[in-house]
Amino acid sequence: MRRSRRSRPAFRTWTPLVGRVAAALIGSAMPGMVIAAGVVSAAPSVLRAPTSIAACAGPPLTRQSQVHANTSYCGGRATSQIRLANGDTWEGGEVTGVSTGSQEGAVECGTPCTLLNMDIHDNPNAFAGIYASMAKVIGPVTISGGRVTNNGSLGIGGSVADPLTVRGVEIDHNGATGSCVFEAGGFKGINHHLRFTGNNVHDNNCPGVWVDVGAGGNGSVEIDHNTITNNANEGIMYEV
Repeated sequence: MRRSRRSRPAFRTWTPLVGRVAAALIGSAMPGMVIAAGVVSAAPSVLRAPTSIAACAGPPLTRQSQVHANTSYCGGRATSQIRLANGDTWEGGEVTGVSTGSQEGAVECGTPCTLLNMDIHDNPNAFAGIYASMAKVIGPVTISGGRVTNNGSLGIGGSVADPLTVRGVEIDHNGATGSCVFEAGGFKGINHHLRFTGNNVHDNNCPGVWVDVGAGGNGSVEIDHNTITNNANEGIMYEV
């Protein structure tokens, strides 16, 4: 997903998106692409508290040495990078104060991977809050609920995880140190099968949602029922 050049976007809108529409497409829509039934605007938004969770199963996760394949974790607070193993699920965890290299996340996924109601916040020296590493993750990857806020370049980097579902996540105030012509903002991915639904994406630097060249492929990209407001650049940018 490394890109050094960005062409000037042509603007195109869909109904029933309401408010001042900030969605932009480079070129025309790809087959299998759906953008519908949401709110995309530049209006101020109200912060929400992280999603409350019911009881979950498994031990807390606080450091990398506790990670094992095919394991469920419940809660825990980590202050260093966590790279989940294949088949792991983590629910209700907190990750903060992490530093990473480029195109890495404070939390990274294995194959498959499930993250539920996570609180990933205040990682300004991490490239992303969550990143599905390019060379490692096939999928499926599911990120559901919780909040991803104040991370360096990206909130969530979907990379090439396939399929990827991002559902019901608040993604806000990310990208302060990112490059808007490379990889920054609320979310960016190049996934062949992407479902991005029910999220609240607001107050990010660069685009709120950025779908990179090559996404969709023989699959589908569905962006629906999201609230996308007050991002510095496009609300939704789809490059083709």
